[in-house]
Amino acid sequence: MNFHAATKNRRKYNQILTLRDDNDQTVEWGRGMEETITDYFTRLFTATETKWDDVINSLSMKITEVQNLQLLAEGVGCKVGSGESINILEDPWLPSEHDPNIHTRHPALQGQRVCSLKDSENNWDIDLIRDVFDSRDAQLIMTIPLNNETEDTWYWRKEKLGDYSVKMVSLSTSATGQGTIPHHSCRMLDVVETA
Repeated sequence: MNFHAATKNRRKYNQILTLRDDNDQTVEWGRGMEETITDYFTRLFTATETKWDDVINSLSMKITEVQNLQLLAEGVGCKVGSGESINILEDPWLPSEHDPNIHTRHPALQGQRVCSLKDSENNWDIDLIRDVFDSRDAQLIMTIPLNNETEDTWYWRKEKLGDYSVKMVSLSTSATGQGTIPHHSCRMLDVVETA
């Protein structure tokens, strides 16, 4: 059998002669099949209202809450604006890629916010900073430019744009777990991953 004969023979077997429509009725070419096919693909590719909460809730978590906190501790940071929402000892706010946490442990710093390190003119209180913090922390603090008119913001230190993504989860093969991430910040960066 030559190529053309084989192609014609195969074409006979590769035809859809009948279909069943939504009402379980048999339709044929020229007698409703075109409409059945058109209706099917129109419904298939037409957007409908999606209940995203149901979709997200049906996904199984692959990253535990503990793993999520470790990932966050490894890469989340605070950008100082007013300093009113950043806890000096608990939040990762120093401009250090590898360790943005304060090392100094002074009793006067317990529960204090970054804004308490400013003087009456909203500049860093250099004398206070040098008196209370060790040299590493003091040096890093004084490199932070102050912008008193913006709010403090959380960002992902491992990305140029500061966005936390699933890509970053897969790139972070081990978490250092340094620092403590306050509960309110973790809510903004929860991870959900599917199989």
